[in-house]
Amino acid sequence: MRRRVVCVWLPHLAAERVLKNLPDRDRPFGIVSEESGGLRLCSLNMGARQGGLTCGMSLADARAIMPDIVTAPRDEERDASFLRALGRWAQRFTPKVMVEREEGADGTLVLDASGCAHLFGGETGFVRELEDGLARFGLTVRIGIADTRGGAWALARFGGGNQIAPPGETRAAIDPLPAAALSLTPESCTDLARVGLKTVRDVAALPRASIAKRFGVETVQRIDRTLGIEADPMIAMDQAAPHAVRLSLPEPIGTTDAVSGALDRLLARLCERLEREGLGARQLELTIRRADGGTDRTAIGLMRPGRDPAVMASLFERGIAKLDAGFGIDGLRLHATSVEPLAAVQIVPEGDETGERLDALLARIANRIGFEAIIRMAPATSHIPERSWLRFSAAHPMPQDDWSRPKVPRPITMVGPDPVQVEDGATRRPPAALVWRGRIYRCIRATGPERIVPEWWLDDPAWRTGLRDYWRIETDSGRRFWVFHTPEVDLERTTLSRWYVHGIFA
Repeated sequence: MRRRVVCVWLPHLAAERVLKNLPDRDRPFGIVSEESGGLRLCSLNMGARQGGLTCGMSLADARAIMPDIVTAPRDEERDASFLRALGRWAQRFTPKVMVEREEGADGTLVLDASGCAHLFGGETGFVRELEDGLARFGLTVRIGIADTRGGAWALARFGGGNQIAPPGETRAAIDPLPAAALSLTPESCTDLARVGLKTVRDVAALPRASIAKRFGVETVQRIDRTLGIEADPMIAMDQAAPHAVRLSLPEPIGTTDAVSGALDRLLARLCERLEREGLGARQLELTIRRADGGTDRTAIGLMRPGRDPAVMASLFERGIAKLDAGFGIDGLRLHATSVEPLAAVQIVPEGDETGERLDALLARIANRIGFEAIIRMAPATSHIPERSWLRFSAAHPMPQDDWSRPKVPRPITMVGPDPVQVEDGATRRPPAALVWRGRIYRCIRATGPERIVPEWWLDDPAWRTGLRDYWRIETDSGRRFWVFHTPEVDLERTTLSRWYVHGIFA
């Protein structure tokens, strides 16, 4: 069975993704991105292109030509998510689907249609089904079918419409196309044009050694992959279905209580699936579909993976109150955008829920002020006091390592280290009195020393004074300090102090 590859090019993906949620799709519209220190158009709809605008044009020039153009900033994350969703949709045609994103605001779906086209009435019917399905999403497509992935890519981008190369005739179909159809870099295309090589036929007719010597080995590889001389494997996307549930309503709803009731049904279904798969949700997104065709969404996050519908519903309350119902809501979609493994936990008779209550409280706070504003601490593998912990956002998963109890007591508060004045700065024994922050403290008891050596593989300016001897000192005022002495400091060459306060015990 001959291999057949389908390439679906979405040239206006970014603009049409936003337009599918707007009522007026024919109005001139463009997506702008910051390039070369200014705003430039990177994706346009048909109305803007018919008005003479082109991608790459500066926003100022575009508004001078078409003052009524509507623009929106580019959202690369949502564009990538939308393209992955289209890839999952395309898996109804074949299980092998690959998603390609390039530097521009377009996107490409590559389908391995070997042995699948007859299910749709042949390759012509296959193309028609693809085109009609994507047109329902409001997307413009260009489709190419060939024996190789590079050949299908060339026909989709430079074939002037939907093109099908008959089996075994990929070379003849792409020969008249420009050299750029070989997916070469713009610099390589310019170099080829300077010597009169403008089409695929011109480039492919040259000896491979000459091309490699003058234009590089990569150019030869791209030519051979396009023509099928060298293998060009596909990396198919995961076929796992997203953790999402939908609910279509027979009559539009608009009240907060009605939306909450529909959400409860969705949460129950989603949590049942998560429990079957041994997963817990960390982030969820609720999308409502209004009767006028518009959408609105709200999202929440959890401090740790969970699948308790009651907890999730309580976190959604604030977001549901802000949703724009318009003339009514006729559909809802709940998507667990981030999931993590969650093993079953034994329920203790005492019902200790202290940790769960704390996580629920932190989740409520984080959904208001942002997860990045809440900081967690985690143990780090280092004997240096300042490096014995890590700070990270609560949005990241909680590490599994446990805090290990130090062999000797550690202070509850770290300071400085602050230099202190002592009676004899050269002695290795703890001083009888020290002056810290303008106050005199007299030592009545000292324990130590504990020697800590710096990590030689890290250059830390704070530890350039060498090793430290730490002492636990109790003073006449009741305060207990963690001080250290730097025996390697040469007082004749520096004015640095040899004694420092580094911590305060409770």
